[in-house]
Amino acid sequence: MSSDARTRDHVARQTAAGRTRKEFIRLLKRAIAREIFRYLTTPVTVPDVSGDPLQICALAGI
Repeated sequence: MSSDARTRDHVARQTAAGRTRKEFIRLLKRAIAREIFRYLTTPVTVPDVSGDPLQICALAGI
C-alpha cells in the first residue's frame, strides 16, 4: 500500500476517519474494482485498417 500516492491518500483518509486496517482494505478493494470496471466498460475506437498495406504497417508501427 505504500507505492501508489492515491492509495496512501486513501489509507490516510480512512485512518483519520477511525477505520480499522481490515475496513480500509475492504474499501480500497471496492475502489479498485470500480476503477477496473470503468476501464472494462469504456468503448474503444479502433482505427480503420482497410486500404493500403503500407499505411496499415505504419499504423501498427511495423
